[in-house]
Amino acid sequence: MTTESTPQAVGRISEQLPAIQALASLAQQHATLPEAYITLHAPMPEHGFPGKVDLQMQSAQEFEVWREALGIDPDSVALHATLSSTWLAADGHHQGVTVHISGFNIPVTRLQADEPRDTTEAVSA
Repeated sequence: MTTESTPQAVGRISEQLPAIQALASLAQQHATLPEAYITLHAPMPEHGFPGKVDLQMQSAQEFEVWREALGIDPDSVALHATLSSTWLAADGHHQGVTVHISGFNIPVTRLQADEPRDTTEAVSA
């Protein structure tokens, strides 16, 4: 018996070019911004997800510098907390590409840590 498999559609690196170019432009325009852990997400049009740039910083101060550079409204920043970590997150855009920024190691008060959380946004990997 022989079986034939149909290859899965595989994206191409060229589909990430808008995110790559947006990242390069940010590095050129804002060369003095703090370094970040960078992830480029490939677009998944079948799921309605465009490509994006994800930038992770290690502090609230680094996050704030990036937020200002991207012109992200402070009211759109979300504070996320788990038992082991707290972080800030927000989305901006550069050259039509979503740029997601997050800043980790955010100190919170005991009152903030004990506030109820919306768990409907939790996603399992």
